[in-house]
Amino acid sequence: MTLFATHYHELTNLGRALPRVRNLEALEIDSAGKPRLAAGAGPRRAPSPQLSLFAPELHPALKEVLALDLDGMTPREALDYLARRQRRLREEG
Repeated sequence: MTLFATHYHELTNLGRALPRVRNLEALEIDSAGKPRLAAGAGPRRAPSPQLSLFAPELHPALKEVLALDLDGMTPREALDYLARRQRRLREEG
């Protein structure tokens, strides 16, 4: 199993605490596309920021839910809506 996390120190400590866990650092990729690994934790690097130039497009189902007038619905209407939406989402796959 391979784990990646933002909690670097917690993951590297697992190698000391659990006998079946090993820390490996991927050093480089060889010409065959396989990583060259070294025992031990790699150097701690600051995470690179993930910036988006554009706001992400909302899923159509979320747009539909956000447009609902929840205060104007009875509990039965809300349940009927959820049943219809669930059925459509299952049909869409």
